[in-house]
Amino acid sequence: MDIISKISTDKIAPLEREKVVLDRFGNAETESGDRCVLTVVDCGLRLNLGFTKDEIGSRGPINWLQWLIYCMLFWANLWLNRLWHRTLRTFKYRCEFRLYIGGGRVVDAYAQALFANRAASARLTNDDFEGFWTGRACFGLEGRDVEYRKFMYIALMTSVRGRRFFVTSNGYIDLAPSATRAEDLVCVLWGCSVPVVFRREGDHYIFVGECYTHGIIDGGGNFAG
Repeated sequence: MDIISKISTDKIAPLEREKVVLDRFGNAETESGDRCVLTVVDCGLRLNLGFTKDEIGSRGPINWLQWLIYCMLFWANLWLNRLWHRTLRTFKYRCEFRLYIGGGRVVDAYAQALFANRAASARLTNDDFEGFWTGRACFGLEGRDVEYRKFMYIALMTSVRGRRFFVTSNGYIDLAPSATRAEDLVCVLWGCSVPVVFRREGDHYIFVGECYTHGIIDGGGNFAG
């Protein structure tokens, strides 16, 4: 058994996920500076609001009142989100290019970890995430864009439901079972295809469940990157 690290945070509420990453990595950004940790939150908000618009439309023609309420909520949420993130929090979390311990960039690892990098039984592709980044998750209007929005929204909800988001003491970003606690151990077992969580009680360990640890693949102590 290879012990990867102890869980260093005990955050579970979705709104606190961002703070966990910011406190550990700062407002990590891409080398070009066009995306950062806070951008992930904006993209997730657009995805959620875009899916909400589709749900309203699926119930029948959208009347002017529904459309007005939707637009007001969308722009109010987006404006407040950007005001808070880009103005207030930027003073505390300065942008800085950061590489992820499992390979790649922190900002990409954070976004992919939210989806557990999967949709149904398939891995998400670079094109899937490019649509997430560029706003296709909200601003596409018909056809494939609506299908894409639903596809990504379901992928996100499936991955985070019943899961606890955390960052390990040595910097891995993870999704674990909701029963996971601070000081549990993330382990890689030889022959096991995914990392697992154990809890030490007395002179033995209790199996908590499997987890998604971004940057660790294939079990047996193999590391991505």
